[in-house]
Amino acid sequence: MNSKTKEIISLIVLFGVALFLTCFFNWSTGISGEAMGGGTDPWYHLRVVEYILENGRNLRWDPLLNFPFGWHNPRPIGFTFTAALVARLLGGAESSAIAALNILPAIFGALCVFPVYFIAEKKSKREGLLAALFLVLTATHINTSAVGSADYDSFNLFFALLTILFYVMAIKALMVQESSVDEKLPGLKALLQEEKSAVKYALISGIFLAILAMSWEGFVYVDLILFLYLLVVQLIDHMRKKSSVRISLVTIIPFLVGPLLSAPYYMTIARRDAWLISVVVLLAALLATFIFLAFRKIPWTLLFPGAIIALLAGLAVLYVLMPDIAELIITGWGYFGGNPVYRTIAEAQPPGVGYLAYLLGPATFFTAFVALVLVMRDVWKKWDLYHIFLCVWFILATFMAVSAARFIFNAGPIYAIMNGILLAYVLSFANFGAIKKDFNRLKRTGRFYALRKSIRIRHVLLALIIALVIFLPNVLLAIDAGSSYEWESENKNWYSDRFMGALGTIFMSEEELEGYRAMANFAEKYDEPSAIEKRPAVASWWDYGFYNIQIGKHPTAADPFQNGYFWASRFFLSQNETHALQMVAARLLSYEGLISREQGIDFLRATGVEEPEAAYDALIKYEYAPYINEEQAVDLLAMIKESTGKSIEYFVTTYREFEFGQMPPYIVITPGVVGAIVRLSGFNESDFINTLWAILYGQRGAVIPQEQWMKSYRTISDPSGSFTVLNEEEALRYVRENREEGYATQHIMTTMTDKLVNSTIYRLYLGLPPQEMPGLEGEYLIYRGRAPAYGMKHFKTVFNNDYVTVARYYPGAIIEGKVYDSNGVPLPGITVEIRDENGVMHDFMNTEGDGSFTLVTPEGDLKIAVTQNGGAIAEREVNVSFEQAMERARIEADVRTEAKEFKGTLKGTAFMDANNNTVFDDGEEAKNATVLVYSTLQQMSATATTDEGGRFTLSLDVGTYTINVISGDYMGQGSVVIDAGKTSELEVPMVYYPGLSQQLQSQIPNLAGIMGGLPSNQTQQPI
Repeated sequence: MNSKTKEIISLIVLFGVALFLTCFFNWSTGISGEAMGGGTDPWYHLRVVEYILENGRNLRWDPLLNFPFGWHNPRPIGFTFTAALVARLLGGAESSAIAALNILPAIFGALCVFPVYFIAEKKSKREGLLAALFLVLTATHINTSAVGSADYDSFNLFFALLTILFYVMAIKALMVQESSVDEKLPGLKALLQEEKSAVKYALISGIFLAILAMSWEGFVYVDLILFLYLLVVQLIDHMRKKSSVRISLVTIIPFLVGPLLSAPYYMTIARRDAWLISVVVLLAALLATFIFLAFRKIPWTLLFPGAIIALLAGLAVLYVLMPDIAELIITGWGYFGGNPVYRTIAEAQPPGVGYLAYLLGPATFFTAFVALVLVMRDVWKKWDLYHIFLCVWFILATFMAVSAARFIFNAGPIYAIMNGILLAYVLSFANFGAIKKDFNRLKRTGRFYALRKSIRIRHVLLALIIALVIFLPNVLLAIDAGSSYEWESENKNWYSDRFMGALGTIFMSEEELEGYRAMANFAEKYDEPSAIEKRPAVASWWDYGFYNIQIGKHPTAADPFQNGYFWASRFFLSQNETHALQMVAARLLSYEGLISREQGIDFLRATGVEEPEAAYDALIKYEYAPYINEEQAVDLLAMIKESTGKSIEYFVTTYREFEFGQMPPYIVITPGVVGAIVRLSGFNESDFINTLWAILYGQRGAVIPQEQWMKSYRTISDPSGSFTVLNEEEALRYVRENREEGYATQHIMTTMTDKLVNSTIYRLYLGLPPQEMPGLEGEYLIYRGRAPAYGMKHFKTVFNNDYVTVARYYPGAIIEGKVYDSNGVPLPGITVEIRDENGVMHDFMNTEGDGSFTLVTPEGDLKIAVTQNGGAIAEREVNVSFEQAMERARIEADVRTEAKEFKGTLKGTAFMDANNNTVFDDGEEAKNATVLVYSTLQQMSATATTDEGGRFTLSLDVGTYTINVISGDYMGQGSVVIDAGKTSELEVPMVYYPGLSQQLQSQIPNLAGIMGGLPSNQTQQPI
């Protein structure tokens, strides 16, 4: 078998391995046509692909984005048209489009093996094969290319590598790499004639750059590599008194061809920022070339500062002529410039060295720098354009990867190439080939003897290091990166949970899909007309706008193209329903193409607002207007909808907004995405979020016993090992002032203030007010169940699960009536609530002197409840249709109470849920467990002790209660509503927390004495 055949077979094998890693684990999920991974972006790719399949052309302007303004589709056509073609071949249905989007990243990720091989092969075939092998085993490459990633990263990388490959071929093909600056410069015609091969490859490089430009707006990343490389070569050539005319020619050709061929596409779309930047790079390259060639005889100490000044002057001119383009160049498209939005995006944050090493290889991340030294040594020994290019590419890729996690994937190929070069050097230095020669020479003396004499200690040690230190971690990480979390969860019998724990595709769960589909299903029933762009819009945090469009089938007011994020933050942080409704109106008023200023002011005047001009000016800046009350805001929204047909009526919150941390025996609520929402709102973050810091005595990182942490959260003590909780400024100042004493700080938790608890996003997702942790009052809020839209008159949940909550806006029907006692006498001053089918209260009031009440309510099969402490003493059912709730219909409904005693019964069962299945199994009875009952006012209302079967019975006043059950190191919690004369049942599964009993003694010191401190009628009742 000749070397060429071996080379081809080796490449095919590596391509096959790459396909296996990216396809095997996720194949069944990826081709099922139901879900995609890769975050939110794939869902907009799917929208574009479906549009292409249906209409045969690209989606240019999208009315579903940035509601009510609309927005152009900024996704270039390369990837989506390719996906549409594959989907057409697969049948053309939505499931085919999803399958195409899921599969394409794996195919193009595996195809990257070939350009990486040929780039590295320019030094030797061994380097090429090793580089391709390292790419196949690079976790970040497999992770981003796995089936289900459904994004265009690997597609774009493939064409970026082809651009670089043919550029490398061009610089390697230069016939004459250098000439003296004293020689006459060749004419352009003669130069093109001399360098036919190099020019040909440069033209092909430019063609692939144009293809990349029509696939990815970030194609200027490749422009930047080539431009910086050109500057470096021009500068060093000038210092060496050599001409750089030839390298300048083959670099300018791609710069010219790429924008030229992609211009027809970019001229047909609204956004041309990326294309204009590529033109600016072309002009900068031409300017640099002119300076270095025209002034080639001037000493570099003078020319270099002059060139810098010229480039800065050019940038200043650009700032005057095109400030937006200049800003994008300086900030690296926002990733490097401190853009407030990018500061809230995970992929735009600088990754730690450990994370870089994890994705690029625990050892290979560092050995790549050793390879850089070797390559630079070769440059020093012998001027070589190829090696200089590798150095520039590596340094720039590292800078970008260190600056933002988004660019780690792009750095994968050059790290693979550098490691291929290094390993080839090591293998050559170790001379493994001598083993075969020595063995053949000595085998006549005996094969075992020949083998023992042929292998040296250095061979064994080096082989072990390469196998165990270099390849084994990369192999394990590559497998982890290629397997989805769903696959890992399904194969726990032999595959450890989450394997190595950090990588792998996360498909959108069926539960999350269900939430957005519910919105689409609701629309089919109630939203008219059925055309999606004419339906009411959705408000969610901007990250999830693509879900609203593609799965929920509605326009979105905020989307991942960074439209509407400021408005969304102001809406979700509004402190009451009046402010929330004002913000909904503000979004519609702020688009003068929809409603003129004069018309908007007339609307406000018609609603009775006393200062309509001032109110309008506040609203279009997304400021809360004190001049507009709740009823006026409802009237304003009705006028806008009637006049324009536009409205925002759906509101989505997700599990990402709030996090529930385990802190035995409680589940603690802490802000999740809410932190980003506050940061982008323009409000003071400390008004919504309180970050707690601890001052530790001793060395930073010292181990502190768990019980010390548990009892010291709010302790101020001396330097004995415990710590105190302060805000960040106080903690850092204390540490600075006492540095010699050995103090350090530690961030321990982020909690919510009253403003966040009162916010619309909290009320739409959690609803119920939080409960303070006993023994740690004022610092921690614990989860006691969710009741989305609790206490909101105009919002009702139309879908809710653990992942997604969808609420809808209703102007609200108006229910009027009176409350009578059993003798027909009106009852003044008694609380009346309106509750929906889920028991969620939407409006309440105390009856007037004549027993009358007026309640605003959404649609549904509702109950009017006369209540005490949250429990019903009388109820009446009332049905409110969707039309009645939307048209503000008035409904009369009186309530008569027959209750004589406002008490009810709780029958509970507690069990030690050892297998965590939340089901009471045999042998899980919680015998003699302590039951603690808290009212809505956080007061201890009753206690009990369970019997042999884990059962307990209590007679309680009408109301809502939180039930805690404790037994040794087991703890469980539940909530229950007690209604008059009724029996409520509750099961409380208890979870095991090691060391819980000791922790409780420190948190609630009087726990042991609680039983004796309560009235005797609140002790255990007979079963």
